[in-house]
Amino acid sequence: MPSISIIVPVYNAAEYLEECLDSICKQTLSDWEAICIDDGSVDGSDEILRKYRFEDSRFILARQEQKGAAAARNLGMSMAQGEYVMFLDSDDCYLDDSALEKLYAAVKEKNVPVAAGRIKRISYGRLTAVDMFPEINDLPPEGRLFSFEDYQEDYYFQAYIFARSLMEGGGIGFPAYRRYEDPSFLMQILPETDKILLLPIDFYGYRWGHHRQSPEHIGDVLEGILGNLKIAIRYGYCKLQRKLVSRLNDDFYQEITSAPLREVLPVLLRIEAWNVQGDGYIPIRAIPVMQQRLGGQIDSLSQGKKFIFPYHLFHRGESVAIYGAGNVGRKFYSQAMKLPYVRVAGLFDRNVDNLPKGLPVQPAGALKSATFDAVLIAVENDKIAEDIRQELMAMGIDEKRIFWEGGAYEMDEFFKQVLFPLFDLNLVEVF
Repeated sequence: MPSISIIVPVYNAAEYLEECLDSICKQTLSDWEAICIDDGSVDGSDEILRKYRFEDSRFILARQEQKGAAAARNLGMSMAQGEYVMFLDSDDCYLDDSALEKLYAAVKEKNVPVAAGRIKRISYGRLTAVDMFPEINDLPPEGRLFSFEDYQEDYYFQAYIFARSLMEGGGIGFPAYRRYEDPSFLMQILPETDKILLLPIDFYGYRWGHHRQSPEHIGDVLEGILGNLKIAIRYGYCKLQRKLVSRLNDDFYQEITSAPLREVLPVLLRIEAWNVQGDGYIPIRAIPVMQQRLGGQIDSLSQGKKFIFPYHLFHRGESVAIYGAGNVGRKFYSQAMKLPYVRVAGLFDRNVDNLPKGLPVQPAGALKSATFDAVLIAVENDKIAEDIRQELMAMGIDEKRIFWEGGAYEMDEFFKQVLFPLFDLNLVEVF
């Protein structure tokens, strides 16, 4: 059994790959295996990998077809045979030739399942220190034991060495995100680990600034933050909660506010629903901006008699009969059927014979035998609406169960009663 398995996902990394693999070969600890997963590279990375495999049997190769770094790392974990596992990205490198030896000796001496060294940023040939854990200073040479609660950081998974036993039995792995998959992985392990050894070893070189993240995967970032925020709230990690929301407000703000509404607003509101439950609450800057954009969409969609079903008048799951099959009623019926916030008990009208064929309209008198919680009057004119109200009451329907707003809505109530509980609202399709 090797002492350490190093998992290296590779995708079009030919420019830096040899430096990465050389930094493994130079390690003074010789008892390692490097599992390199080629994710469908087309720049010659596969040829470099085969050369290193030919020269050193400790390199183990596998290939997948552009499934992403998360899938590559998961495959690598399934193949790993080492006592401990580490992760190295193919454009990064080890800065210290004795790093693996130091890390392995430390975890064995302290008998801990997890330890972490330090990362330095490589930018245009220069090395700069990364303040990974600002709450922790002055580590002794032998390191110090902490609980995750002491520092509450979900970044920098590359700086860690993990006992492979932590990952056995299933359930631990990288989620299928194209971004932010590594913090999600880290939070599956660290909160469940009693003691984590932090060491003052500057060993990992993180290359920064040579490529840009793809903005179309901002939804994955938000899902990853949401997952970690749930853990922070459950465990009472206020520091982590503030860090997560601060990233939304600073690091990812521009991407969020320029992304399509349907992609980001639903998950942002799920994040906010958890955020308000924690003691480390910070408002999410992007939500008012996105709500304003949504309001503009609603305004534009509601013009030209494109009426909006007054969702805020009803509780989720209520059965609503729609009275009026004209322009307003047909809009209400279509929206309510596409967005299953309420159950539609039927579409009713007193002039069934004069309406377009093909509509599932029932005569007004059928309301007497219908089952429903409420009746929504779907007309624009207030005088006609009052006539219908009187007609419904004459049928024996309680006035408290009759509603009319002429297609209007209250924006605040719309968000509170509809958007927050539904989260997957797609306005363009619904309206």
